[in-house]
Parts: sequence; C-alpha cells; structure tokens
Amino acid sequence: MTYIPGDWKMICDRCGSTFLRSQMAEEWTGLWVCTKGCFQTRHPQDFVESVPDDPSVPVSRPDVVQSVGETTLSDDMTADTKRVFIVCLTGLAEDDPIGIETNYSKGTHWSFIEDLETLSGDPLVDSEDSPVLDADGETVTAADGYSGYICTLNTSIFFAADMGNAVYLPSLNNEEWQ
Repeated sequence: MTYIPGDWKMICDRCGSTFLRSQMAEEWTGLWVCTKGCFQTRHPQDFVESVPDDPSVPVSRPDVVQSVGETTLSDDMTADTKRVFIVCLTGLAEDDPIGIETNYSKGTHWSFIEDLETLSGDPLVDSEDSPVLDADGETVTAADGYSGYICTLNTSIFFAADMGNAVYLPSLNNEEWQ
C-alpha cells in the first residue's frame, strides 16, 4: 500500500478486512464496506411508490329497508295456472314480485304480477261487474266487505297451492301491506 495523505486505514464492517479509505464506501445501510466485494447498492424496489387506493363506491344509495308482507290465497290453485286470488290487500301494483307457498313443502313459487284486477262485493265481481270464477269454474263468494285482487302472474305456478296458503309480498322502504 502506498501512502496517500489523508487516506487512513479502515476495517470493512462486513468482511472485517483492512483497507485504505479510498477503497471503502459508505453503504445505504450506514455501514463502511470495501468496494472489492462487500458493497451493495440499494435495490430499486425500495424506491417504488404505491398508487393510493380509491375506496369510494362509484354508485352509492342509502340503505333500503326490506320487509315481506304476508297474506293468504282465497282459492285453490292448480299447477300450471297463472291466476291468483289474494285476500284483503291494498298497495299492489303490476310488476310487483309475489311468492306463493306451494303444497307438500315444494317451496315458494316466485313470480311477478303481470296484470292486476281489483275485486269487491258478494259474490265477487271484477272491474267489469263479471262474476269471479274459481279454478273449478264456480262463482266465488266472500264475506261482507271483502276486497282483494286477481293477479295474473308472468309465469305459471309449478305446483298446486291450497286456499289459505301463504302469499309473500316483498315491500321496500317500510311500506306496509294491509
């Protein structure tokens, strides 16, 4: 080693060998290491900047409270029928969803109301004052003050349903079925 003024001897922090100051470098970790094999540059991945996430939801709406109203069928329904007689309800509209509890634990048949007709009187008459007929073609009679609906579904019911079976009517925004 030749003498260079101000070039003192140092010990490499990594390998422990002795070198002149001109043969050493301070690493990014703060260690003084030799340039002969111990020096390591900082990895480029240490300089990658992340892209901040945008946690906002593109379309947001307030919570909508859903509940299910329940009533009963006022007449038997055979499989493959689309007409439903519903007891004492107000607030129904075309395109409303409707679920009919079928017999023998076959489940609930869900459909949509395609056409809706209000019933009233005894015997029941529709909006054209024609008597309402049940699945057997008999005139339907009801208690005084009865009102209800004939709903035509957009799909036929798969299994039979008896008078008194449950009919489910989902409502939104806490509307109540009467």
